[in-house]
Amino acid sequence: EEEHAGEIDWQSTAEEKERMLRAMLEARDVGCAEKDEKIISFVMTRRHLGWREKAALLTSFLVLVAEQQEPRDADFVPERDSQLSDAAIDAAMDVDGELSATPPDILAQLARSPGSSGGGPSQRSPGGLGVSPLGAADSVASPPAAAASATHGYGMRGRPAVKAQAGAAAQQVARDVARSLVGGQREEATALLEARVRGEGATISRSYAAKQAKAVANEMFATAGGLTNAAEVFGKVLKLPEIRILVDLSNWLDESTSLDERLVANVVSLIAARFQTRGTRHASDQNALEAILVALVDEKLAQDRLITAVAELLGVQWHAVKRAIERRAKIMSEEIEQKDGIWTQHPRSTRCDKYELPGFYEFQHDETFFRFVSSRSTPLREHIGLREYKIHWAREVPNEKRDVIDIYLHDPRAEKYRKMDREKNGGHLPQRTILSNHICFCLVLPTYDQCADPLYTQLRANLPAWHALRSSWHKEANVCDESCACKKDWFLRSTKSEGDLHECLLCEPKDEPELRVEGDSGAPPRLYAPCCTRGECAQPGCLAARLTLWRACKTEHAESGALVRYRKYAKMPRTRGDGTEYFEVEFVYVEESPKAMTQTMLSAVETYLEHRRAHLYAVKQRELCIEKLKRAGPLAQLAASLGKTEAEAIDALRSCEHPKHLELTDHDIIIFTDFAARVKYENASSSTCDHPNIGTICIAVVLHSPADRHVTKDMTESERQPTGLEDSAVSDPSKAAQTVTLGKRKQMVVVEKTLQCDVFAGYSEESGNARYDQTFQRDIVAFYKLGHFVHATAATSRGVPVPIGKDAASAKQSDYDTERLKREEAKSAAKKKEAEAKAAAASSASGSAEPKELRGRQRHQELALHRGRHDAARHARVRLLVPLAATRLLLPRHAVPARRLHGRADGAHGASAGAAGGGPRAGDELLRRHPARHAARVQGRARRRDLGRRAAVAIARRRPDPDRQGEVHRGRRRGRVRRAHHRHELGVRRG
Repeated sequence: EEEHAGEIDWQSTAEEKERMLRAMLEARDVGCAEKDEKIISFVMTRRHLGWREKAALLTSFLVLVAEQQEPRDADFVPERDSQLSDAAIDAAMDVDGELSATPPDILAQLARSPGSSGGGPSQRSPGGLGVSPLGAADSVASPPAAAASATHGYGMRGRPAVKAQAGAAAQQVARDVARSLVGGQREEATALLEARVRGEGATISRSYAAKQAKAVANEMFATAGGLTNAAEVFGKVLKLPEIRILVDLSNWLDESTSLDERLVANVVSLIAARFQTRGTRHASDQNALEAILVALVDEKLAQDRLITAVAELLGVQWHAVKRAIERRAKIMSEEIEQKDGIWTQHPRSTRCDKYELPGFYEFQHDETFFRFVSSRSTPLREHIGLREYKIHWAREVPNEKRDVIDIYLHDPRAEKYRKMDREKNGGHLPQRTILSNHICFCLVLPTYDQCADPLYTQLRANLPAWHALRSSWHKEANVCDESCACKKDWFLRSTKSEGDLHECLLCEPKDEPELRVEGDSGAPPRLYAPCCTRGECAQPGCLAARLTLWRACKTEHAESGALVRYRKYAKMPRTRGDGTEYFEVEFVYVEESPKAMTQTMLSAVETYLEHRRAHLYAVKQRELCIEKLKRAGPLAQLAASLGKTEAEAIDALRSCEHPKHLELTDHDIIIFTDFAARVKYENASSSTCDHPNIGTICIAVVLHSPADRHVTKDMTESERQPTGLEDSAVSDPSKAAQTVTLGKRKQMVVVEKTLQCDVFAGYSEESGNARYDQTFQRDIVAFYKLGHFVHATAATSRGVPVPIGKDAASAKQSDYDTERLKREEAKSAAKKKEAEAKAAAASSASGSAEPKELRGRQRHQELALHRGRHDAARHARVRLLVPLAATRLLLPRHAVPARRLHGRADGAHGASAGAAGGGPRAGDELLRRHPARHAARVQGRARRRDLGRRAAVAIARRRPDPDRQGEVHRGRRRGRVRRAHHRHELGVRRG
C-alpha cells in the first residue's frame, strides 16, 4: 500500500467509503441517525485532513458499524416478509405529510444523556469524533417467506427475545406508573417514568415506527375479524392502564400534540404546585392566580355547572372561578366603544391623547427629504408582532435625528403632510416629544464606515455649525451685490448636509455597470466621476467653477474683528517626562476669524469630495472581487489554457502586463486590512505606578478556498400586508417598504459556492504604519504558502504557537510563546493542585462530619461544660484562702488542676503539693479513723459532680442559635450562665 499510495485516488476512495457507510446505516432498522450524519459530514468537511486520512476514518467507521451487527436471534421466526417498500409505508401512514417534518429529539426534550438505540451500550466513533449513536441492532432482516395470503405483510408473530424482554419490562413499568397515579403518588410516578425514558436511549426512526404501527393494526383487525369487533377491541385497548400511560407519554414527547392541551396541563400543574395552600395566600401569589384565571375563562362560562367543571379541572375554589368570570366580563366591556348620551366611551387600550400621524409617516419616506443610503446592501427590519415585521431600506437624515422634526415643522415643502395630520387630530399638531417617538426606524445618521481621515472628520464635525454661521453672516452683514453667487439657491443650501454638498458642487453621478455584481437586482451603482471630485471638470456647475465663485464672496471673506469657535486639527506643544518639548497633531477647539474658518473649511471640502468618491469605489470593488473569487475556476484550467505549468502560470500572472493578470483562480486570496482599535498591553506582574504600553490592533480579513458547501436556506412562505406607503413614489422599486407576515418556518440545505474566512490580528506600536501593514500582509501570504510566519515576533493560532523563520528548516516556536506556555502550565498545575486539595478536604469533612445542627449542639455543650469546670476551679482557688483542712473537705479534686495549685506562693502551696503528690493523703487518714464521715464525703463529691453536669447541660440547652449574635441574646445568655453558676455554688456549699 505504501508503494502504490501515490497511484491511489484517495478522493474517490473516500467518496466510495462514504456511500458504503450511508448504505449500511440506511439498511439498519433505525435508519441513518442524525448524529451519524453529523459525524460523516464532519469527516468530509475538515480542511486539515487529507483524502487519505478521510478514507481511513470512514473505513474504521465501517468496521465499527459492521461489528455492531448482532447475530440472528434463535427465537426470531418471521411469519412473512413485507410486501411494500418504506416509501409506500410512509405514504400509507403519512396522509397529511406529518412524517415529512424532522422528528422531535427526545434526548433534548427530556434532557437525558445520549445512549444507543434500544438501550444498547454506547460506542466510540472512529478518530475521537464523539460518542456514536449506533447501538445494538433491534432485529435482523428476515428472508422472504412463502406465505402471502394476507393483504399486507407487516404482521410478525416472532420477534427477537431481547426485544421481547425489554418490551415486557417496559409494560410492567407503565403499569406501575399507572398504579402510582391511581394511588395519588404523582411524584413517584413521574420519577419512575422519567428514569425509564432516560435509560432507554434514542428512539427509532419515524418510518420504522410507522411500519410497526401498521403491523399492530393488521394484527388487531386479523384478530377481531370485523370492523365492529375491531372497534370494540380498540376501545378496550384504550382503557388498559399501560396504554393510557403511552398516550400521555406520546403527548408529552411529540411536538404535534395539541398546544391547547399542553398549555392547560401546564396551568393545572402550576396551580397545584404553587398556589395550593391551606392558609392565607401571599398577595403576589393571589394576584398571579387571579390573572391566570381571568386569562383562561370568558363570560360564556357564567353557568354554575360550567363553573364547577372549570374549578374541578384547575383545582381551585368555585368562588375564585366565579370572580374571574365577572372580572373578565368587565374588562371586555371596557374595550367596546359605545355612546351614552353626549358621552363616548373609548376602549381603555386606546389613550385619549393618542395622535394619528399618517402625514408624518409618509414625510419620513419621501425621497425629496431623505434619500436611501447607498452604502447599505441589506434592508433594516423591525418586528411588530409574532412572525410579522416591517422591511425598510435605510435613509439618511441630514445631520441629526432632531433635524427630521425641524424640517417637518418649518419646511414649506412639508405643508401637505402637516395638513394631513391636522385633519386627523382636530386641527392640532403634536409636540416635539411625541414626534420624536414616531420617528421611523429606517432613518439613520450619516455614518461612512467611521473614516478617520483628518480633513474628512473636520468637515463632518463642523458642518452643522458652519451652516448656521453662514446663514447668520448673510442675514445680518451681507455686503455682496446681486451678481454674487451667494444670491443663488445652491450657495447657502450646499452646507446643509453632506448630501446637499455633493448635489450642489458636483455634476450628476453616472452609472458604473462594470462595478455591478452578478446577481444583484436593481439599478447599477451610481458614482461621481473622478474628474468632478478632483476639480478637473470644466462644467460651470461643477466643483472648480463653484469653488471659484465661493471664494469670490465678500461676505464670507470679509475682514472682521469677531472670532468664531470651531474644531480643527492643529499642532499642540507637549512636554515629555524628561522635560523636552514636542508637537502633536490633535483635534482641538480654536477661535479664528470668519475668513480663516471659511478658507479652512473650503480646503476640507475639496479633500472630502475626492476621498468620498474613492471610498465608495473601493467598497463596490471589494464586493465585486468577492463575487469573482466565488466564481473563480481552478488554477490548472487556466494554466492549461495558457499552455504552461501551474508554477509558470503563477509567475506569469504576477506581471501587470499579462492580459490575464486580473483573472482570479481558486489559488488566490483576498486580504482586507485596517488598524481597528487601540489596546493596552497589560503585564502579568507590574510595579507600583507602572503604566502599560499602548498599541494598535491591525485586523486582516482573508477570504480564500472557493468551493461548493452546504448552506441552510430559509424557505419560509411569507405574505405581504399593506404598509400605508403604497402611494409614495420610490426611485428604486426594489427598495419599497414592506410589511411581511411569515408562515410556518421551513429550511432547506442547498449547495452553494462559498468562501472561507480567516481573521488575523497584528499588534503594532502605532496606527496607520504602511510599512507594518505591508509586512503583515507578506507574513499572511507566507503562512498560507509555507505554513509559518517570517517577520513576526510571536504568533499563535487558537492558543497553539505558529512557527516563525525564514524557511521551513529554520522555522521554530518563538521564545515568548515558549515562556508563555510554561507560565500557563504552571498556573494550571497550581490550580489543579489547589482544586484537588479542596476536594479532598471537602470529602474528608463530609465523610466524617455529622449533621450541622448536631455538630453545633455538641460543640455548645462541650463549651458550656468547659466553662462550668473552669468556673468551679476559679471558686476553688478562691476558697484556698481558708484553712487547709476545710479546703480538703469542700473541694472536689477533679475541679482543681494540680498545676494551678503548684503555682501558689502562699502557705497552702506545700500542703496542696503534698496532697497532689505521692505523700500520705488526708482521705486515707479520714477513712481509717472515721468511716462514716468518709462515706458522706464521697457521696457529696458525687452529688456536686452531678449538679455541675446538670448546670452545663442546662446552659447548652438554653444557648441561642450561634448565627443570631444579637446584643439581647448575649445579655440573656450571660444572665442564664450567672444563674446556673449561682445554683452550682449553692449546691457546692450545701455539699
